[in-house]
Amino acid sequence: MVHNIRENSPSTTDSSHCMADGLFGDLDGIDDARDVQAREQTTLDKLIEVGNQMVAKYSQVINNHTIKDYLKYMAMYIELTQERLSEAQFNEEDLKNFIFYCVNHDYESSKAQAYGMYSGCLLQLLTERNKEQGKSTQFYIDGKGNRFDYLFCYANHVDEVRIVNFSGDYICSFMGSFGGSANLIYGENLTGNFIFSNIGSYNSNINRIFGSHIKGNWAFSRIGTNGCNINEVIGESIEGRGAFSAIGDHDYESENVCAVTKINRLIGINIKGDNAFTILGKNRSLITQLVLVGIEGNNLFLNDTSRTYPLVLNQLVAVGIKGNNAFRNIHKDVNIDQLIGVKVVGNNSFFNENIGQAIIRQAIINGIEGDYTFSTETTGCAHNIDLLVGVNLHGNYAFSNHSFSSRNFLLFNCRGDGLFSNSDLSNSDVLYYNVYPPPSKTKNPYKSLHHIKDSVRVNRRGIKILRKAHFDEILTLAKSLEGKSYQEVLDIGEQLYALHPEPESMIHLQLMR
Repeated sequence: MVHNIRENSPSTTDSSHCMADGLFGDLDGIDDARDVQAREQTTLDKLIEVGNQMVAKYSQVINNHTIKDYLKYMAMYIELTQERLSEAQFNEEDLKNFIFYCVNHDYESSKAQAYGMYSGCLLQLLTERNKEQGKSTQFYIDGKGNRFDYLFCYANHVDEVRIVNFSGDYICSFMGSFGGSANLIYGENLTGNFIFSNIGSYNSNINRIFGSHIKGNWAFSRIGTNGCNINEVIGESIEGRGAFSAIGDHDYESENVCAVTKINRLIGINIKGDNAFTILGKNRSLITQLVLVGIEGNNLFLNDTSRTYPLVLNQLVAVGIKGNNAFRNIHKDVNIDQLIGVKVVGNNSFFNENIGQAIIRQAIINGIEGDYTFSTETTGCAHNIDLLVGVNLHGNYAFSNHSFSSRNFLLFNCRGDGLFSNSDLSNSDVLYYNVYPPPSKTKNPYKSLHHIKDSVRVNRRGIKILRKAHFDEILTLAKSLEGKSYQEVLDIGEQLYALHPEPESMIHLQLMR
């Protein structure tokens, strides 16, 4: 859209001169000024004027970025579409110009949020108007390092949004939420806290959320709170505490307490910071595949022992994990069809501090270093695992204090004291090779305990189990994930998922309905 800025008209004078020219020549500008016409209001002027009015009004009633503020957002949006901007037309460039007008201002919190909500309204209005004309909206903006807190927050329906080189807290927060939708929400080189938080919450539909090179705490947190359908959530090169924490959270203030959070693929690559992926799926949640590659920090996937609803995971793949307490309390009301852990370094991995029951159909772990792997501090914690294959496990007191209902244990090349200490394996078949100190029948009850002396031959039953579980293919694919781009991780993830056992749990079937 061309802005309506008119040039000043030059004054015209007669070629003849009179004696008064010398006396009154300095006053010629007065007549010139009378010929200057007032500049018409530009589109940017209109967006700024209306924005200032909206901010002055709604900043007085904002409630510190809570779900109740969505009602304020909708009130603002309705007022804009029906009154303030009902006749005003603007395009992508006008929206960009408005955003750059707002950057780097030191607004107080409620005013900053109101400007962010207004920017979200403009993006949604532009999207809806384009949709009426049969056009999609691919909005791209390079912030060039400028700051805009709450940018596009609460924008309800968007097509494709790409935001790069911005700083600011709560960028795109609550986008596509409250029954909203989005095809792609993309961010790159962003700095600030709570970036991409609460996206797709409260019964929304999102195709893909992608973020790369993000610095700040709580990025991607609380996505899918109280119900959603999200195809893919991908984050790579994220630095800060609490990334991806409380995804699929449960908000008790909401009336929508029965909604299900469904995420097809959740992928984190090269993430540094404590408490990533903590309290995952506290709401009724189904995650088809969770892939974690190159995660550094303590308390990865720290589970909430007071969760109300179970989390169902079809496949969990974790490769290159460094930090203590990874997957701590995963045993509490989490149902996993297949768990694959490769190169996990740190104490208390898969440790349980509370009595609970895990249902894990198949666990394949390789290259685990640290004490108390798959152990619990409370004796008698029940585990229902159809198959557990452990290879190259180094650390003390692995699998201690459990009451296993596992059918088959296969252990190869394991070192550490206290293996199966105080555990009941009376329902389990244990096959082991090159384990030191070896398991002892005098210390633990076993259904059967077989020492495989020949690593080449193994035994027929062990070979059959490993082949049926696609052990070699899975391990080769999982090991290849490190150092790969996110596109390659997606491809390898698809190959891994093709090898996972079909889901059988009744909870899974109920959630899929």
